[in-house]
Amino acid sequence: MNKSKMVFKNKNRETGFVILRPYSKWNSGLVVLFMKGVLSALCSLVVFNLIFRGFNIECDYALMQKIIFITTLVFSFLQINLAVMSVACAVTALKLYTYVTGNIEILKSGLMTMANQCYSIISRELNLPAVNGFDNVLSDTYLTVNSVTGVIAFIISVIMVIVVVRITSKLLFAVGMAVVFSLLSFFNCEISYGYGILFLMCFAVLSAISICGVDSFKFSIFSLLNKDSKRIRIKSDVLYGVQIAVIACIVFATVCFGFKLFYNEEKFEETFNSSYSENVKLTLRDIAVIKYAEYKKFNFEQTVSLGQLGYVSYVKPDFKGRVFRFVTEPITEGKIYFASFIGQDYKYRYNTWTESEDDNSVMVNALKNEEADDKKFEIYTENHISYYPVYSEYVKYDYNDKNKAEITSYEYKNVKINDENYNQYVNTAYLNIDVENKAVIDKICAEEGFSKDDRDIDQKLAQYLKSNFTYSTEVNSVPYGKDFVNYFLEESKTGNFTQYASALTLIYRNLGIPARYVSGYAVEAGQILAGERAGENRTSTLVKKANMYSWVEVYNSDGGWRKVDIIPAPGIKELEEKYGDDAESTYIPDTSLNNYFRTIDKEKYSPENITKAGAKLVIKIIVSVMILTALIIAAVLLFVFIYKFIIYSKADNSKKAYIMMENLKKKLRIKCTSYRDAEKYIAEKYGAKKAHAIITLAEECIFNDSVDNEDIKNLKKLINGKNKGDA
Repeated sequence: MNKSKMVFKNKNRETGFVILRPYSKWNSGLVVLFMKGVLSALCSLVVFNLIFRGFNIECDYALMQKIIFITTLVFSFLQINLAVMSVACAVTALKLYTYVTGNIEILKSGLMTMANQCYSIISRELNLPAVNGFDNVLSDTYLTVNSVTGVIAFIISVIMVIVVVRITSKLLFAVGMAVVFSLLSFFNCEISYGYGILFLMCFAVLSAISICGVDSFKFSIFSLLNKDSKRIRIKSDVLYGVQIAVIACIVFATVCFGFKLFYNEEKFEETFNSSYSENVKLTLRDIAVIKYAEYKKFNFEQTVSLGQLGYVSYVKPDFKGRVFRFVTEPITEGKIYFASFIGQDYKYRYNTWTESEDDNSVMVNALKNEEADDKKFEIYTENHISYYPVYSEYVKYDYNDKNKAEITSYEYKNVKINDENYNQYVNTAYLNIDVENKAVIDKICAEEGFSKDDRDIDQKLAQYLKSNFTYSTEVNSVPYGKDFVNYFLEESKTGNFTQYASALTLIYRNLGIPARYVSGYAVEAGQILAGERAGENRTSTLVKKANMYSWVEVYNSDGGWRKVDIIPAPGIKELEEKYGDDAESTYIPDTSLNNYFRTIDKEKYSPENITKAGAKLVIKIIVSVMILTALIIAAVLLFVFIYKFIIYSKADNSKKAYIMMENLKKKLRIKCTSYRDAEKYIAEKYGAKKAHAIITLAEECIFNDSVDNEDIKNLKKLINGKNKGDA
């Protein structure tokens, strides 16, 4: 081999990392096909497990894994022959259609069962009404659920084979996974870090497959017998892939730094979460609720769901329904309160309270340290739900085999809370109030002269409620589209304990006093004294559904959590006389979802208009994302252009000629490595005479140690000059 050919060969090896051009692309070899098949199987498993485990759907995961592996590997190897693959896909589609049509009732029942399983997660984020779930489902849930999940697993596997094996698209793969993670994040599903890491590994391998050449990882078995067998040569395309990854990281870091530098992060968070995310959820909630009202198979739960306020604002006091029984020392006046829900944030127009995570241990420990009087409780219930006496720790009870739990609570006294972290947590968590509620309450506080510094603020609020509002157990649901608290304060001025306690909590917060909404049961002293004797100076009292109640707790670092009950509610005897077994009242409220929509503006809140409003919002988000993506792509292209320009500027004349020729080959899509072989392709555009001149001058420049600037200018002029079609 002469010197010029050797130099040319050596320079050709450098193309991968000199001008960012890959040496070769993957071939459809069996090894590569197998790698893609395994990769698509892993990706399918990640997607399936993320979605189904994230939404708490119970199925035979071991069986689903087998379906995914078999489907992905079979369909991956079918890619060897396009005709065979087409026939197999057609037969599979026919079989799938036959299976679905022949087992439609089983599949429908399976879908309903899955909807019941994941409804708690979806309803938690969209603040949907409490429902009993779909009825008329088949009892064999293993058959029904696994029939549906099997079909879904098969479809996911086929889609992943198309994306990973057939077209090897990094973009579609990334977009699909982004949609999955966004869906899970939207509903605050539990996402496994293991699956996240596996996804990143799969994406890295897919990127390597699409960027690097097959020869980068290929070696012959016979080469193991050679003296160089211990050294596997990695071609320049690996360096190309690494280079691309490094550049991508730099660009990503630059964009993130620029975004952080020039944009207010808190403003972005507030704008996106408060405006876009909440509006999307509200739109979805509205559509879902309307559809629930129309779909009769979804039974509406005829009780107040803790934290949910707007769907059923009245439930007839039930003196037959038993909740739990407790044994303790009787009291002679007042009430004993049992908390089952602690509200933290009130969601405007969602008409719900989010549940607090405070276990009350700080307050209880402070009372212990101040040697507050304790009170022992024995609580009996078959459902093993925790009912917390106020000023006890809010931890899950340990019920014994007799369905009994022993609890200790403490009498309230002013205690100083010295835990600064807890004080900061309270001021952060229990002073939140939506701007729409604040506007209404600001007006009330200004008119009534309420102030945080008033020592008798409780009495002033009690008098305000008594003078301006009417307590009633017979109130209708809040009209559709109205906020629960604002409607009570401004329009209806009639409500029960849920309206009063919710409004009071927000009024206290508006005055700068940390407050929380508490829902549970209140048992009067008369009920306890009338209970059965259970040993010396102890009585056993049955708590009924009619004891359901809500109240407020306010906080001060010098006094801890203090219970405030200034709601003008009637006593339990008065309620029993009106609604008990011997009562004359026959009032039966309409607590159906259809009643919830009785005042709906059907034109404004029709599913079509709500869908249009949601579609406009989604389009706005998509356009914003597209603009941001375009800016990032423009930044990347600018960076690559500058990088190439710097490389070209710093190169000697020989390398400049080499770079110009490689760019010309790339522009004309010429794959051959020899310039003489490329001459005929260049001639198609420039003509034979000019193509020969380009090749001759390029070889002189590339394979000579010293090249004049004039030669480089002439070569550039030839390449950029008119082609034969323009002459």
